[in-house]
Amino acid sequence: MGKDSLQSGGGDPKPPASVKDLGFIPQPMVSWFSPIELINAGIKAALSMVFGIYADKREVQAALAKNEPKDYSDRKELWIDYVADLGDGWDATYSIARLIAEEKLILPAGKDSYTTQRGDILIMGGDQVYPTSNLEEYNNRLIGPYHCALPCVENNAPHLYAVPGNHDWYDGLATFIRLFGQKRWIGGWQTRQERSYFALKLPHGWWLWGIDIQLHADFDYPQLDFFKSVAEQMDAGSKVILCSAEPSWVYHEIKGKAAYKNFDFLTRRLLLPFGHEAVVAIAGDLHNYTRYKHEGGRQQRFISGGGGAYLYSTHNMPEELEIPNKDIIEKYQRESVYPPVKKSKRLALRSIFFPFMNMGFAAFLGIYYLFFAWCLQSESKNSVSFLSNPLNVVDGKVLNSSLLEQFSAVSLLSREGWPVILKGFGTVLAHSPSNIALLLLIFLGWAFFADAKSLLSRVLQATVHTVLHVILLLALMWTAARWNLHVLGLHLDSVPQVILFSIESVLAGGFLGGMIVGTFLCLNNLWFGTYTDEVLLCQKIPDYKNFLRLHINQQGKLTVYPVGIAKVPRKRNWNPFANSIKNRLRAWVLKSQAKKGEPWLEPAKGKIEDYAELIETPVEVD
Repeated sequence: MGKDSLQSGGGDPKPPASVKDLGFIPQPMVSWFSPIELINAGIKAALSMVFGIYADKREVQAALAKNEPKDYSDRKELWIDYVADLGDGWDATYSIARLIAEEKLILPAGKDSYTTQRGDILIMGGDQVYPTSNLEEYNNRLIGPYHCALPCVENNAPHLYAVPGNHDWYDGLATFIRLFGQKRWIGGWQTRQERSYFALKLPHGWWLWGIDIQLHADFDYPQLDFFKSVAEQMDAGSKVILCSAEPSWVYHEIKGKAAYKNFDFLTRRLLLPFGHEAVVAIAGDLHNYTRYKHEGGRQQRFISGGGGAYLYSTHNMPEELEIPNKDIIEKYQRESVYPPVKKSKRLALRSIFFPFMNMGFAAFLGIYYLFFAWCLQSESKNSVSFLSNPLNVVDGKVLNSSLLEQFSAVSLLSREGWPVILKGFGTVLAHSPSNIALLLLIFLGWAFFADAKSLLSRVLQATVHTVLHVILLLALMWTAARWNLHVLGLHLDSVPQVILFSIESVLAGGFLGGMIVGTFLCLNNLWFGTYTDEVLLCQKIPDYKNFLRLHINQQGKLTVYPVGIAKVPRKRNWNPFANSIKNRLRAWVLKSQAKKGEPWLEPAKGKIEDYAELIETPVEVD
């Protein structure tokens, strides 16, 4: 186990002549509710689950790459940066990268301040790229931003290690290994690992383990063998900082005991038998900052998933954890969250404005309403059973006409209004397989999407959601028919009426249908604690990002500085068609010249360090 020395290196320090020559395309936040993105992500996630089982790259790594612990124990002190869930939108990802790259970062804390320095080691804790892993996405969302933040380093270049998350596994880990397992440079950071897992020997009896849990699978034998060998080399009573892609200590509480099995297995089989202790555990995957402390002990459990991806609610984080340890239950108390709980709840309320933040999904809903209404109207005009139905009677008069003509003849607020509308809809639906299929589409789609543990709950949620959309559809059809035919006097089949009806259905349907989705997410989250991911994911919030800065001092004390950004530098873009590189970088200024080690882009307003804040008082661990 050789000593790992820091060296100089990286890329060209000279900034490009213009933003068009950056060598990558800055990206917006991933729009997870975009119909295309939903389909692509679903397909790739399914394929990764299937093929990941049969093409586990960890077995190949073991055959090709020799893996040894990296030794930094000769340092009197050591700084380590930790960031996770990072490769997403430019503003958020670059803001965090820019802070991490600062050689010295002063963090104010009331009347006091803390001076920190750039990590000698950078740990990327999982999901280094979104939405799925391929070389282009890595370049645009991770390598490019980090290269701009720290193009090169003249002396003491920091080392980089990465733990793969589920998004890194979407291509079977092929791109991850190529980027992080071949001693390449990412800006001024040099990758040092050979496999997707690693062990670092730190000063004063500390170790850091980065483990790879492939898509919730068990530990592979080569990885277990590696960490067992490391545990045997360690001095008895060593203190371990354990880095995992998932916070299994929280998932044990919210997903069940199975979510904790790998972490439990690791501590019971590889740490405790040798007298070692996982004093600190760090993970991302939940995109916020949350810290739990052992009740009566020194163990700390950190969640720091704020490297750039969408925000995850903190008001849904468990206040207390009960974790099994052999024959006893250990309790952990929630000590700190970021953003604060009250702010998280206020942010959740904004999801009711869903259509404004997800125009693609809103357009899809509007087109869906138009197509559904078109099918209903066409069936009513061609269906003998509908035209001759004795139920189509208002005030003794038979409404021997199509569905829209019937709707235009009644007032929605009158006694016979809704009965006529519902009877007409039911009659058409009973004789139209295509319309039943459209109804099942929204029911089954939400049943699949629903945040529910039981089948009954899924069915109930899907039923409520489907009923709300059907009521809106019928109300839209009545409103358009009443206005177009009754008020404006347009002929049912005239071109102006058809065009007007189409515009009304798409615009009103998209907006109000989106409001139904957003309100449904909001109320279920605040009342029942469900849709904890989706309620903020749909908003693409770039703010409240965070990373951890760890320091082992000369006395062997570990101090963790949680660094946050409440609002990242950005300028809102109200033009959905303005997707140029220059437009994406409106909040940033490209330097004409930069010395070696200096970033290429700075905020247009203020200094980057002015955006940083200390989330809580530094956490000290002996």
